[in-house]
Amino acid sequence: MKEKTELVTVDEKKNILLQLVHNMQGSVNDALARAGYASRLGQSYGKDRDLYEALGYPYTLDYNRYYGRYIRQDIARRVVNAFPDATWRGKPEIMEVDKAKNDVKTAFEKQWEAMVRNLRVYHYLRRADRLSGIGSYGILLMGFNDVTEAKDMATPVGTANQLLYLQPYSEVNAEITSFNKDTSDERFGKPEVYSVNVSEGSNNKGLSLQVHWTRVIHLADDTLESDIYGTPRLQPVYNRMQDLETIVGGSAEMFWRGAYPGLSFEADKDTNINAQGMEDLEDEIKNYMHGVNRFLRLQGIKTNQLSPQIVSPEAHVKVQLQMISACTQIPVRVLTGSERGELASTEDGNNWDDRVDERRVDYAEPQILRPFIDAQMKAGTLKKVSDYLVGWPDIAAVSDKELVDINQKKMTIVKDYMTSGADMLMPPVTFLVEFLGWDKQEAENVTAEVEKTMQDEQALIAEEEKVRQEADRAFQKQTGVKPPKQEI
Repeated sequence: MKEKTELVTVDEKKNILLQLVHNMQGSVNDALARAGYASRLGQSYGKDRDLYEALGYPYTLDYNRYYGRYIRQDIARRVVNAFPDATWRGKPEIMEVDKAKNDVKTAFEKQWEAMVRNLRVYHYLRRADRLSGIGSYGILLMGFNDVTEAKDMATPVGTANQLLYLQPYSEVNAEITSFNKDTSDERFGKPEVYSVNVSEGSNNKGLSLQVHWTRVIHLADDTLESDIYGTPRLQPVYNRMQDLETIVGGSAEMFWRGAYPGLSFEADKDTNINAQGMEDLEDEIKNYMHGVNRFLRLQGIKTNQLSPQIVSPEAHVKVQLQMISACTQIPVRVLTGSERGELASTEDGNNWDDRVDERRVDYAEPQILRPFIDAQMKAGTLKKVSDYLVGWPDIAAVSDKELVDINQKKMTIVKDYMTSGADMLMPPVTFLVEFLGWDKQEAENVTAEVEKTMQDEQALIAEEEKVRQEADRAFQKQTGVKPPKQEI
């Protein structure tokens, strides 16, 4: 009988064990290093002062803390959602580059519009953008029709002719289980397979799928050394979020206790209250405070109204919002939900619009939208084209209401110009160009048209006057009576 040959030699087994031990030691060392950094946060004066401990800040942060803030704190939710909501406001237009020079839509463009309409593509891109910002990354799962059973999800996308569904997942439900270790591959260091927890219902229990990277769009915002893991949007402002909640919650408690601090009861020096009298007094006070009685039956006891002690938290809240705004580059007006508010300065609005445009060009298009479209072309759900353009809508476009307000103000300016005699000092063309922002050629054309209209009206009036005078002469010739003078 032939001796059975081992597939793995003893030396190879030793190397594998050594590698596993090395990896474990590396993970432990990384964890210890992070713990060491976290333990030193807020320390000063040779560790005699620990601000994090005194102020109640957590030393370490994880996804659960970020998610808890997101679902329970108003400003935290705004910090996570502000940039994605502004980025995907309106729908980018996708145009094929090499199409014929006419307005007819190409097959690629028609397929894309149908996909956007039927699968609500931009809705899911925005959701994935939001979700990825709570933690360090997120994914958008693409369900192609090349899959016949669950295990097929772990294989690369083959030939598909339909995208069936889209579903975003957070990092806790889309764990990376393997990376590309081939240093000669363009995807070196990138995820190869994800373990996706497909939950069923509200119990978070469901099916765990192994999913190949070709079926996933990986989203990681604000990355540094790694292209895989970004910075959670709440991480740099987490302490400020806690301060803000303390101030706002404290102000409510302060109002509850300070707006009506209560009454003090002072007994006269000659008043003797026994145990039963004290019990009756307490019942009387409780019935007044919590019941319907608006009177107190007291004898030998004087009541005093305590002075309210309330301080406005507005200044303290403002400081926290300014600090959050400075770090996130989100204007305070956006954090508080007044993007179109009248208090926003023009410079503030322009800066926010610039940040959103930069994010569209530097992140949303190259890291989310184009990878998604390219994945569809590669799979076969979109017609392959050599190149396409992404046309983002104008972030600064005014609303219909704002346009009406602007036009009303312009009409008021024109009316004041015409009735004030300012046209004697400033020609109409100059007024239209300098004050209303018209193009000079357009202003000259409109002015010439108005002058021609006025000349035509004067000519018509002169013609009517000539006809009237002829009629008057004919009337006087026949009757010998001079017609009365008519006011024109």
